[in-house]
Amino acid sequence: MLRHVADQLRQKWPKLAAFIDDSETDVLSYLDFPEQHRSKLHSTNPLERSTKRSSAAPMSSHLPMRPPSFG
Repeated sequence: MLRHVADQLRQKWPKLAAFIDDSETDVLSYLDFPEQHRSKLHSTNPLERSTKRSSAAPMSSHLPMRPPSFG
């Protein structure tokens, strides 16, 4: 999976390819968890997860209505 990406980058960016090779185990470690738990691992940022759930209405609907100005 990542090895294919590293191989494509290896000639132009050898250091990046080596970094991908070295970090492959860490990057794919989430696959060691049971499948039903993996969806919870997409983000480790609790704030990011909470804002995804609470974005039911657009922000503009929370602004107060202003009466039209008749000049």
